[in-house]
Amino acid sequence: MISLLLACSGDGMDTASGSMPTRIMPLGDSLTSGYRVPGGYRPQLYSGLVEAGWSLDLVGSLAGDVEGLPDNDHEGHNTYVIDELLPVAAEMVPRYDPDIVLLLIGTNDVVSQDDLDGAPDRLAGLLTLLAGREVLVGTLPPVGNAPAEANIQAYNSALISVVEDAGMTVVDHHAVMTNEMLVDAVHPDAAGYEAMAGQWLEALTDAR
Repeated sequence: MISLLLACSGDGMDTASGSMPTRIMPLGDSLTSGYRVPGGYRPQLYSGLVEAGWSLDLVGSLAGDVEGLPDNDHEGHNTYVIDELLPVAAEMVPRYDPDIVLLLIGTNDVVSQDDLDGAPDRLAGLLTLLAGREVLVGTLPPVGNAPAEANIQAYNSALISVVEDAGMTVVDHHAVMTNEMLVDAVHPDAAGYEAMAGQWLEALTDAR
């Protein structure tokens, strides 16, 4: 169980309890990095968790200045498909040792139609690598192309079964987003990322 901490000192340790902050790794593709909207869902999620009493340390090998986000570490890799993310996770998850992983991957597999039938099995392989950790897996947001959207929905349906079979948590982004929240038919706009942040936040706080 991860404790909720109220204050974090400059060296990352809570000064009142002596406990370390919760380490969260945002892991995925451009929907995690925040393509088109700097930081993506991470600024709103960070502020929401802090307001809820969490002491946080976002972790990952990637970073950069994002206004309103004091900790911008992440593992969001633009254009990556599931198979490309697997070796990243194999290296970076043990290196940064997160308490919680927020995983959102598969959009590029679906949009590029990269072996769609095999995508759920590839996801299952990635989840096997993350076994033993607290992992929240997001469904894919909608896209603005009807054939691709049908594939998104099919993938999401399979994703739910794969994630539940792995004993991990599904976070439904698709349910709270619309095509009007897309900036380019694939990537969310600011409102879309805010909706995603709300879903992550609800799942994280409900579990505590």
